[in-house]
Amino acid sequence: MKTKHLFIKLITLFGVTLLTLNGCAKTATESPEDVLQKFKETAKEIKAADFTASLAMVGIDKGDEMDFNLVADVKVDRREDMESKADVNLKIDGSLKAGDKSMSGNFNFKFRTLGEDYYFNLIEFDSTDPNVEKYKVLVEPYLKKWQHISSDFIPENIRGLQEKDEETLAKEEELKELFVNTRFFDVVKEFGVENLNGKKVYHYGLKLNKDGLSQYVRKAASINGREMTEAEVEETVAFAESVTDIELWIGTKDYYVYKGEVSLSGEGLEEKGVKADVTVTYIANSYNTNLKIEAPADAEEFNPLSLLMDLQMSGMIGGEEPAIEEVGGLEMMESEAMESEVVE
Repeated sequence: MKTKHLFIKLITLFGVTLLTLNGCAKTATESPEDVLQKFKETAKEIKAADFTASLAMVGIDKGDEMDFNLVADVKVDRREDMESKADVNLKIDGSLKAGDKSMSGNFNFKFRTLGEDYYFNLIEFDSTDPNVEKYKVLVEPYLKKWQHISSDFIPENIRGLQEKDEETLAKEEELKELFVNTRFFDVVKEFGVENLNGKKVYHYGLKLNKDGLSQYVRKAASINGREMTEAEVEETVAFAESVTDIELWIGTKDYYVYKGEVSLSGEGLEEKGVKADVTVTYIANSYNTNLKIEAPADAEEFNPLSLLMDLQMSGMIGGEEPAIEEVGGLEMMESEAMESEVVE
């Protein structure tokens, strides 16, 4: 009986070992270049995505210090069988120190679209800068309330963006093919297969391929009807020199990017007293799944023209009339000048 049990255990262990080796063999046959190519091919077919993107920047400019953070939670669904939908929650906070003065602020804003309907909700709008705080009085009535932007305010060309003509669709297809056929990255490190939030992913360290990036910029401009000079192309892709590190986590089964990190540094400007370090992080929750994006039930009708009129009447935008004291002083100076001429 014990022999029988031992035999079963050995057979089971052998089977598991074969499956494991088979899995390893499959992984070994997929080169990083093949995985990156499949990532581009699947990326062009993405119609819906749920992801978080964040940006953190610390900078110094001749003694002035800045600390800035941005986080965007995004859901977008643009599948062909339904109206285009998007749900964005944008959070910004930061601080600035210049000499012996400093200021900080927080901004939290939600934006939602369903077809031709646009909604927003201003959750937070705080700043220690008095020039910013004075605007808060005017936006206070709209804080923490969903607003439906009046369709009369939105220009026809904006509302019609979802309706694409044949020429636009053809250009989009050309750009997709260009994206797939362009070499954007070179692999500098293979971390192997890892587990990321329950998904098996390939983890790579990359660097930008500047030649491929230049070709993409040049050809993309041509597709859109514009020819760029070499100087313009070089200026556009100059940021590649500041990219110090790129890492991607790509699904082993579906080849979607589930995480990405990009680091940039402005150390090249140190001789001018400027230094900036930027980190961009991308984390995806899902792709091409049905996302629940609905119109806010309690949204109030909002026409931005009313807010613009309030801003203009308060003198915060547009031309500002001279203060009464200034006008009076000017009239007095003119009167004194006239009296002086009469005396002479």
